[in-house]
Amino acid sequence: GPDHVRIINCTFVNNFGNESGAIYFKEGCYDSKVENCAFVGNSADSGKSAIGGKNTGSIPLNDNWWSSNNPDWSKLIYGAEPSSYAVLNVTTDTPSIAIGSKAKLTYAFYRNGTADMLPIPARPIKLSATGGKLDDDSGNLVNGEFTTEFSADKIGNYEITAKVDNQEIKINITVGHPTEINITNETIDLKAGEVVATGATLSPADAGNLTYTSSNSSVAVVENGMIKGLRQGVANITVSFAGDDKYIAAENKTIAVSVSLADAGVTVNNDTLNLKIDDTFAINATTSPEGLNVTYVQDDSGVYSVDENGVVTALTNGTGSILVKVGGDGVYAENSTTVTVTVSLKDASVSVNNDTLNLKIDDTFVINATTSPEGLNVTYVPDESGVYSVDENGVVTALTNG
Repeated sequence: GPDHVRIINCTFVNNFGNESGAIYFKEGCYDSKVENCAFVGNSADSGKSAIGGKNTGSIPLNDNWWSSNNPDWSKLIYGAEPSSYAVLNVTTDTPSIAIGSKAKLTYAFYRNGTADMLPIPARPIKLSATGGKLDDDSGNLVNGEFTTEFSADKIGNYEITAKVDNQEIKINITVGHPTEINITNETIDLKAGEVVATGATLSPADAGNLTYTSSNSSVAVVENGMIKGLRQGVANITVSFAGDDKYIAAENKTIAVSVSLADAGVTVNNDTLNLKIDDTFAINATTSPEGLNVTYVQDDSGVYSVDENGVVTALTNGTGSILVKVGGDGVYAENSTTVTVTVSLKDASVSVNNDTLNLKIDDTFVINATTSPEGLNVTYVPDESGVYSVDENGVVTALTNG
């Protein structure tokens, strides 16, 4: 054949040949092109069912489509795999319709099974249904697409079959009674822990049960038809009805839920503590509502320490304060009260075996000091008279008359 062969916008249907069913390139067709052509139901005794011959592995095969030829690509085209093959697809605007309503059906050829529609030459399409009515049951896929509508006046599941060339595709449409979801309020405000009715109903009431889905289940959920606020935030509650063999699915409705912090309070048994060093005291905190977690926040005074249970230990002389807190956790609003802690020195006393000593010069006497509490350190401080000396152990030595 010639060096330059251009085959464009052609359709090859149900052809048969010895070497190739549709096109056969003789040796020498080095600069040829096959573009925007349709190959349907072609076959060959030997060789390739669509395109055969020499040098076809280097011939561009652009925007062609292949339908119901040999599914084995090695037996379809000599030396190459097709860049595009047509797959019949069907979509609908709704899989279920009410009696008397219509479902739109769109048939199209897509490239390689993707959503990229093929602009193929017009192909005849034939539809049939198990019942109901098709507005158009035959026609042509123009630019790869064909649209019709289906309706029925009886409840049931209907199957529609479409055929193009040797491809066949089925789709199911459910026909039933219409349903509708009604909601009282599109927006609901509540506090964490609060429970309110959804206000959603299904018409007809005996059609079935509503389903609720929360966009943020950590903020709000629905339990037994009641919306429960869990923590501060927003969530959308989607109300839906899936339908069944008798009733079709209802259009979803949405309830916008805003959850705010719940109120919280805390009181203590003593808001003023007067302690001596080493004393301990357990703060008894009562929360509203009951059972909230209480946090005890220590200041920087160093006067005391307080643990997670509210047990205060006096450490040194001085004054400090403890912040007793509840809430602030995304569920309850923060609230607090203050406990003032004043720490004073511990009481101590000392007594001696003799509070009057009559000594002669060079005499010694050991003062025996008893402390309360026992074991306290005792310090002996002499005056400036020079009459005596006393050491750290309470040993008195008489030095001079006086």
